[in-house]
Amino acid sequence: MLFIKNIIVIIASAAIHGIHGINVVLSWLQGRNWQNKQGKTLPVRLLFTDVEGKSIKFASAKATPYLSWLARHRKQANNAAVIRGLKRAFFEPEQQAIVPSDTYLSALIINTSACYSLKKTTTANHLTLDLSDLDIYHTNPDRFFEARFACMEKGQIQSITMKDGTKVNAGDRDWDKAKLHLLSTINLVLPALSHNWVHFHFADIATAISHNMLPIGSVLHQWLSPYTLSHLSTNANGKSGAVMDRDMGEKKFFWSDYFIINHTDNDYFVNSVAAKTSSFYQRQDNCPFDGPLAFAFPPQFSPDFKDVPYMSALKEGFKASQKYVNHCLKALDKQSITLLQEWKYHVVKRTCHAYHPNDVRLEDLLATYIWQVCWVHTLDHQMYYKWIDGLHSASGTLNTFHDAGPLYSHKDQIQFKNMADIAIRYNPNGDSLADLHYKVPFLEEALNTYKTDLLQIIQNHVAIELENQKKNLTLAEIAPSVLM
Repeated sequence: MLFIKNIIVIIASAAIHGIHGINVVLSWLQGRNWQNKQGKTLPVRLLFTDVEGKSIKFASAKATPYLSWLARHRKQANNAAVIRGLKRAFFEPEQQAIVPSDTYLSALIINTSACYSLKKTTTANHLTLDLSDLDIYHTNPDRFFEARFACMEKGQIQSITMKDGTKVNAGDRDWDKAKLHLLSTINLVLPALSHNWVHFHFADIATAISHNMLPIGSVLHQWLSPYTLSHLSTNANGKSGAVMDRDMGEKKFFWSDYFIINHTDNDYFVNSVAAKTSSFYQRQDNCPFDGPLAFAFPPQFSPDFKDVPYMSALKEGFKASQKYVNHCLKALDKQSITLLQEWKYHVVKRTCHAYHPNDVRLEDLLATYIWQVCWVHTLDHQMYYKWIDGLHSASGTLNTFHDAGPLYSHKDQIQFKNMADIAIRYNPNGDSLADLHYKVPFLEEALNTYKTDLLQIIQNHVAIELENQKKNLTLAEIAPSVLM
């Protein structure tokens, strides 16, 4: 049996890498006419979708063959992750789910994008993790996502409430079980719901218009292309590829039982992404918001969450992005600034009705974009992966909170690990912020300062050692654009 499994892995590896090679060649043939067209632009189509009850349209963009050709090279690392997933399904023994300590689970919430779902309560020093969005989200028919609220006081989790209203306090008999249910619920909310605004709409609009306006080879193109390169291809895959299992009760291919958790190539998922994302971007200026972060140019950070480490990292990262952008803008010529002002007009006009393009500063728009697709996107993916890796958890449970029986099967755990390895963790492939360099001296100088500033932010707000485990981030793990 072991011999047969090894043969299957070898054949699958050859097939996956062979198909990848063919796709690279085909994409190169399609896009070869663009490679040496200095001074030209890359026409990218913007697509808008009406979202019921929303005042703005949800935007996405269709990439050109040239952009797909460039993005193919970045898929090689993900192909290797696919092979790792197959090996995991064949050879990894079943593992017990690890119940995180109260301290660890609390730290996971305030040091990852889970904190986007935090709400401030009227009681001093109290925060509530609100996962009630799941009440209107169609999830897998054979999975249970039970947890809805987690109450925290002074950074420590105190209670967990299930969707039927059952409240479990720290130290109760079912406390460990409640923590596993909370973890498996977070494992859906973070990748599928809370993070969508980072990928879609504003980022798609700014990326598409960049390709449509910035001439290939120009200083502006050299500066911004690392932040726009694979964005559209990645987002297209996210909305029409197999990322997660039987969302609509169907199986797509023979190994779906072991490899994926939830198919995203269905209208319900795409419409949910559109509605959730549009809600984030249609917020009116100066309106109160109950979460830690609100969209604006520049983004707004609630002072009620100043003690949440993750939000401090995001806020300081934005300041570093502003400094970086201002450094570059000061050295650009008048013609480049004029072109960027026109770019700003089109981006703001299509993103949100609350802001008139003339009222938005160019440096704020550029800083918001680079901050979002580079710094925020990387933190959301990388830090969550670092905190959940090794817990042997899964997305959803096999039973409700009140039912007896196991919460996860071996297959469930492998599915979640495979999904996390491809869709959550950034697989560096010589394409990170550490690998980014410019031939233009002032761009290189500004970039080096940006790298230094981000490393300092990591040291101050991201790096943590807890229970003999180190959670850290390096420049080699920071994706310049939306790459996962």
